[in-house]
Amino acid sequence: MPRSSRVQYQPSALGTKQRKPEDQHEPVSNKRHKNSAEGWADALLQIVDNPSDPSVVYCDEDVIAIKDKYPKAKHHFLVMPRQRHERYQSVRDLTTDDVPLLKHMERVANKLVHDNNKVEDEENNDNGSRSEYRYGFHAVPSMKHLHMHVISQDFDSPCLKHKKHWNSFTTTFFVPLEEVFIAVEKGDTDFQYRENRLKEGLKCHKCGRAQANMPKLKEHIRLCDTACGGKKLLDS
Repeated sequence: MPRSSRVQYQPSALGTKQRKPEDQHEPVSNKRHKNSAEGWADALLQIVDNPSDPSVVYCDEDVIAIKDKYPKAKHHFLVMPRQRHERYQSVRDLTTDDVPLLKHMERVANKLVHDNNKVEDEENNDNGSRSEYRYGFHAVPSMKHLHMHVISQDFDSPCLKHKKHWNSFTTTFFVPLEEVFIAVEKGDTDFQYRENRLKEGLKCHKCGRAQANMPKLKEHIRLCDTACGGKKLLDS
């Protein structure tokens, strides 16, 4: 059960080695790439161990939240348990004992959205043009340690580059928090079968219209509300 939330905002000396011609194809770069990938996968654990990281926007005794370093929208946060435990690798590991933790993570997400809305109200002179958000988890996470995405639905970011990026947030590969609550209660939290959703074609998340590539999709999104009626086409 989460305890009370106390915020804490807060070259070698021998020179360069000459490589022989037969050594030119040694898999040295592949090894570096592997180590780099493993380090990236562990990045969240490093932040949990170091809550003074500049990406941290909220921290209490049970939960820590950060700004995603490669956001896929204007506003993209990750909310994670403070406890560094093998059991907290993904949604698949959750049980009914973790429902209080999930609810606390939801409260922290609500706070982040509330604070962002206040800033947007001030910037927009309170004209009601607030961002929409979704909370959820990836069916097969690419990084170690359980983390919930809190992401605005504008998907306006230079870091959103590939079909995999897009489909990881706009298909059922993205498991909404409310669905996770139901799955935990049923004891069926394995969503790995949804990994094939990453291969789906590009579609607008507002109107459902197919798009040829990411540049065309991004351009379409900017015009969708006025040209397509946005979500209205999904209801027709």
